[in-house]
Amino acid sequence: MNISNIRMYVTTVCLMVLAGTISATLFMSQSLRLDEAQTLWQTNRYPDGILYVVGQDVHVPLYHLTIYIWQVIFGNSIDIVRILSVLFFIITIPCVVLLGNQLFQSRRVSLFGAAIFTLSPFMNWYGNEARMYSMLVFFTVLNQYFFVRLRKEYSLAVWIGYGLTAIAGMYTHYYFGLVLLTQALFYVAHTKLFPKYSFRNFFLTATAVALTIAPWILYVRYLGKISNSEPLLQSPTTIDLFNTFAQFMFGIQSIPINSFIVSLWPLVMLAWLFSLQKREKTSIDAVYLIYSIVVPIFLSFGISIMIRPVFQARYLIFTLPAFSLTLAAMIDSCGPFLRRILSTLMIIGLLVALLIISYNPETPTKENFSEVASYLETHANPQDVIIVSAPFTIYPLQYYYQGPTRVSTLPIWNQFITGPIPAFNPATFPEEVRKVVGSHQRAWLLLSYDQGYEKTIRTYFDNHFERLEQSEVSPGMTLALYKLRYDTDVSIYKSLSK
Repeated sequence: MNISNIRMYVTTVCLMVLAGTISATLFMSQSLRLDEAQTLWQTNRYPDGILYVVGQDVHVPLYHLTIYIWQVIFGNSIDIVRILSVLFFIITIPCVVLLGNQLFQSRRVSLFGAAIFTLSPFMNWYGNEARMYSMLVFFTVLNQYFFVRLRKEYSLAVWIGYGLTAIAGMYTHYYFGLVLLTQALFYVAHTKLFPKYSFRNFFLTATAVALTIAPWILYVRYLGKISNSEPLLQSPTTIDLFNTFAQFMFGIQSIPINSFIVSLWPLVMLAWLFSLQKREKTSIDAVYLIYSIVVPIFLSFGISIMIRPVFQARYLIFTLPAFSLTLAAMIDSCGPFLRRILSTLMIIGLLVALLIISYNPETPTKENFSEVASYLETHANPQDVIIVSAPFTIYPLQYYYQGPTRVSTLPIWNQFITGPIPAFNPATFPEEVRKVVGSHQRAWLLLSYDQGYEKTIRTYFDNHFERLEQSEVSPGMTLALYKLRYDTDVSIYKSLSK
């Protein structure tokens, strides 16, 4: 083993240790978020029950079944569940190095690309979340590695690896289909560059993937309830498109910081054009890397504009490794002096962004349910009622809240009864409020995750009750206290009937 290989292995291990250290010090202690609460709720049952509830959701079950086994062995606290996501994040790092070596035949590019990936605030944020995103990235990088090797060699082991990772990816997230679609488009455009019989093998692999995922699709169609769980997404704008690339680099920052980052994109584009001019010829593998970034992002953006909103930056996180390697290749194309400066600035920028996204209370994706629960345990009493909206936000609150005050939802939802969350109905809403407030003295109203009726709820309470206090716990999460009655002998319904 030569010195160069030893350095590559040592650097890769150091990056893996760094990722674990960042996770332990900056992210693992953060409050449980809504999606994570949903993970805990969905996997708190036997495998057949997991399949049933996930089949009514917008996800596929491999991650949830894996988490179930993980919880049986190690426990089901949020810290323990998050560790599995961190492990997938960590083992993806050497896979990025392998992919970079296959694409660029350059240890410097592959290691720097892996460093960008390791320090990415976006990857660290979702790589520490108890969701399927780091698992999706892991299978994507492995699948891309095998795909790149297929162009250069005929190996049964590589074809098997490609097929198995394709199946695993499809059972991890529906968006993995964009990875396979990108590869299909690349193959059609560059068929002559692939070995003989590759079409036959791709056809057989595609058939195997389709037959494997078909039972799940049929099961979901049989349940016919996936539409009840679809997230409320807004049609994206070109600003959202640029924000996605900015978030991949520096994470989801507060509005002022994000605006500054987006304003730098003209300079980034100039640097990219300059790097293309510096290269005499762009390798076909580097072209594939560009395909794997552009096709999924712009295709999901186009579908969101023309058909229905499906565009979410976190769903596209599987393009982040390719994005990191592309940035590394751009910087590597510069001269030695400029390359050192840009590399240093990139690392410093990522580290600063990591600290900001961790400690800035205005970070948009922070959901401080732990602080809300702690405050309510101290200030709410048994004569009060806690009301949360949207209804599904009851899960992360209940994870932390151990006080005596009753917790309810608007719209009213019995979470223990099978079926969809009731839709908001303006005609029946006043009656629902009467049922929830009952004879309580005060109401704590926690509003987050606007599903289109948050303003109506807020306005109704402001018009019918006296607001005693209000605070924004974290971006998009507001806690308000209302006085419901002044005389315990007087019915609250007089107030509500006005």
